[in-house]
Amino acid sequence: MASVIPQLREARDKLQSYTTDEASLKGELSADEISKIEALLTKAIDAKGVDEQSFVNMSKTVNDKAVRITRVRGMADSFKVSAVLGIFLGLFCFRLPHTPPQKGESKFAAGEAFREIQKKPLLILFLVAFPVSCIHQFYFVLTEQFLGTQGLGQMPLFQKIFGVGGGPMTIGQISELAVLACMPFIAVRLARKWLLSIGLIAYILRFAIFAYLPSWSIPALALHGVCFGFFFFVAFMVVDEETTTDVGATAQSLFNLIVLGLGVIFGNLAAGIVGEYALMEDGKTMDYSVLFGMPMWVAVACLVFLLLFYPAKSTHKTTLEGEEA
Repeated sequence: MASVIPQLREARDKLQSYTTDEASLKGELSADEISKIEALLTKAIDAKGVDEQSFVNMSKTVNDKAVRITRVRGMADSFKVSAVLGIFLGLFCFRLPHTPPQKGESKFAAGEAFREIQKKPLLILFLVAFPVSCIHQFYFVLTEQFLGTQGLGQMPLFQKIFGVGGGPMTIGQISELAVLACMPFIAVRLARKWLLSIGLIAYILRFAIFAYLPSWSIPALALHGVCFGFFFFVAFMVVDEETTTDVGATAQSLFNLIVLGLGVIFGNLAAGIVGEYALMEDGKTMDYSVLFGMPMWVAVACLVFLLLFYPAKSTHKTTLEGEEA
């Protein structure tokens, strides 16, 4: 029993530090659970004949809850920082130079942008990007819960490297940085159609592994960088290349509206609906072959559509402007 007393004492101290913050504990531990665990931990520390293994398990439960609460607090801090930065950037925009439409162009830039978007390959890109942005949310909304059910949610190695709250999904962020760093060298060697296709193939593989080969989920997380870098990053490049300078920024804003506005909203709704559909008869167990199988097939459909209708060679901005001149 003496061998686990330090661990139990640490768990009790950690629990007591959270009992004063009811808001953080909401949804994690009830007041009754807190009282029972504190009493049991105290009894164990006093070595009054309590089963050792049961309190080792109790200690782990408390520590897991403490980590979860710490992560929630960290997310709250990130939202606060984002809000402050958003206000700062918004005010900074008022300091940007005035950029009226070029002489002879329409004063309504959005209308001009819509006319250019209706042409290939932008029309195809916009039609594909919306469903892809929807299934992109399945990764952010559902993956952490999925990893938890596979026993991969709280891995000591990642917490040791990245601190409390540093979960396996950090792999995806690191791979994203690596892919973006390499993209300038890759983009000059492959056509935009094939770059976008590689991104969609990565979506298919990641969701297929989550759905049917969950034991490979950790390596599959690294595909996040390929998904984002090869599809969305390249998509923004395509929007810039396929529009004239005068409406390029407006076209980028419209694309942002599609993928970061409507896509996020409808993607979150779709993830919730599919999540309910994927629940098994007991109402608790999730059928992940259904949950991640659906976005996988959406990605397959998007890939087929892209391969059939996206032009192999596209017209770049320099050509567009040269024709207008």
